[in-house]
Amino acid sequence: MITENALQKQSEMIDMLRFPLIILVVFVHMAPSEQQMLSWNLDGHSLFLSISEIVSHHIGQLAVPFFFVFSGYFFFLKSKSWSFSTYTDQLGKRVKTLLIPYIFWNVIIVAIIVTLQVSYTFLGLGINANYRVLQINTVFDLFWGLPINIPLWYIRDLMVMVVLSPLFYYFFNTTKYVGLLVLVLFYLSAFESGFPGLGSTAIMYFGLGTYMGVYKVDARPFCLRYGKLFLFLAVLFLLLDLYFINHFLSKYFYRAFLLCILPAIYFAAIKSAKGGRLTKKLISLAPTVFFIYAVHTIYFLDKLKALWLKTPMSASGWGMLIGYLLIPFMCIGVILLVYYVFKKFLPSVLAFATGSRA
Repeated sequence: MITENALQKQSEMIDMLRFPLIILVVFVHMAPSEQQMLSWNLDGHSLFLSISEIVSHHIGQLAVPFFFVFSGYFFFLKSKSWSFSTYTDQLGKRVKTLLIPYIFWNVIIVAIIVTLQVSYTFLGLGINANYRVLQINTVFDLFWGLPINIPLWYIRDLMVMVVLSPLFYYFFNTTKYVGLLVLVLFYLSAFESGFPGLGSTAIMYFGLGTYMGVYKVDARPFCLRYGKLFLFLAVLFLLLDLYFINHFLSKYFYRAFLLCILPAIYFAAIKSAKGGRLTKKLISLAPTVFFIYAVHTIYFLDKLKALWLKTPMSASGWGMLIGYLLIPFMCIGVILLVYYVFKKFLPSVLAFATGSRA
């Protein structure tokens, strides 16, 4: 059972992690969705390919599981008991913090695409590639199946988890830690329902957060005790995943890697959190995370990548590697500038668009 002091420290630890995790999310979207075979040569192109593959398709993927854990944890943390009124109260809050921003940011990207197509038509430039996406997909696909603002799949899945939260509560209330073991085995089976919103990643990690929230678990003692072991296992499973890339075994090693890297990262965060300036700065940046998450793929990241490709640097593998490492921070820097402009001059709009997270 977690004490009030431990609860506060754990909440601060979570806030400290949010901004580094959103950086990883931006790195994930720096690479194509298809995995590439690694090249272990030391030339610039090989290093660019290997580093981008390892970061975007492996290490960067730990961010979303963390966010699911945080969401499940805070969803149940303050509930001393569970009832229908508790459930409906929580659903009401999530309309503001999840549903409205989800609809808003998907509508925004559709509006931008349509506006650009109007200008294309006026200038006689034909059909914009993004407008073709609107043409070939149904409304269901654009606002749920894809969705059109692709990173928002996390919010979509999270909303489904919230709706199903009573099942999580009663499952863990009945099975306790055995239920957590069952959930881990289910996740490692790599089974997927195929229905948008019911992904195994959401089920596993929202479930883990639910367990922590229901039983008021302080993860710090566990991670401090076993963090190094989990780090060793994470590195082992990562190497196996990379070795078997595009092999059917890869997905199992990948999931084992994610399960092990989370407590290892939490262990590293505990060790590095000394309450100094860096810790305080990261905590202060936590309110910006949702805004960065929602807007970074709305032309910001793609335009910066396109601009880099027009520079002489892009002609070499070393230049591509430098661009890969720099562009996410350039993108976040531009978005933070926009964020603080909105916060100063249009705070109510920012609050609406971020579910009052800003």
